[in-house]
Amino acid sequence: MDGLKIKNDIFQIKTRLTTVEEDLKLKIYALSIKEEKWVEFDSVAERMKKDANIIVKFNICGKKFMTRIQTLLDTKDTLFYKLLISGEISLDQEIFFDRDPKYFSIILDYLRTKRINLKRFSSQEIKSLRNEVIYFEIGELLELIGNEPTNLEFESFDFSGAYVVSGITIGTNKVEDLTDISCMKGICTKCPGSITINLNKEAHISSLEIGGFRGNTTYWSCENGAYASIKVSSDKINWTPIGQIPSGYGSSIKTVSFTKTLVKYIKFEYNSYLGIGYLNLKQI
Repeated sequence: MDGLKIKNDIFQIKTRLTTVEEDLKLKIYALSIKEEKWVEFDSVAERMKKDANIIVKFNICGKKFMTRIQTLLDTKDTLFYKLLISGEISLDQEIFFDRDPKYFSIILDYLRTKRINLKRFSSQEIKSLRNEVIYFEIGELLELIGNEPTNLEFESFDFSGAYVVSGITIGTNKVEDLTDISCMKGICTKCPGSITINLNKEAHISSLEIGGFRGNTTYWSCENGAYASIKVSSDKINWTPIGQIPSGYGSSIKTVSFTKTLVKYIKFEYNSYLGIGYLNLKQI
């Protein structure tokens, strides 16, 4: 019986190996066909590019764009390249995409010039541009933009207005200064105070560290904002209260803990002056 079982096992192994080998042959054959097809496609693209009179028209959510076909075919393997050489679309008609026209314009400019100044975009704009580049399969532009950042950062902020006294603006009012643990820089508001911090991405947060602004002590109390309400949101529409700014945060960094929550925006509100010198989020 044991000998028969061993023979059966060997037979099954041989059968599986034969199947794997056949699958591999089929995949290699498919790849060779695909390679031949792409050579043919490249030849089609070169013929199409020679006709300088071909203008491709786009309708991007109602906004019209036009560009020469060479612009779209000079960069291979994009969605435009594949659509044009497929022969499945009519170049006499507009090509409609339900995408953002703002970023479509930027993509077309890049395809024309092969240049882009990424420094002029905010973190949120880079994120939106990255999504559009992925959709249109512009591989070389995606390499320039890079992958989505993994670190949680303060992207921007909105507030109720700067506090100005005797011609002096209190606070530096730069969102990046909130990472300075000295609390000598930060955001200060007039009365009533409101500060909304916009993050570069959504993240699950369970606590935050906060310190009051300690600069300009002649005109400002570092405790301004103690007991201010703290709310968080993932869409800037629906807000969830998570606590208050603790008293004493003007002299030492305080921690506010709460139930794990998905956060993209953090809002601080107070019925008087409000200042933040340091902010750190605990990401899970």
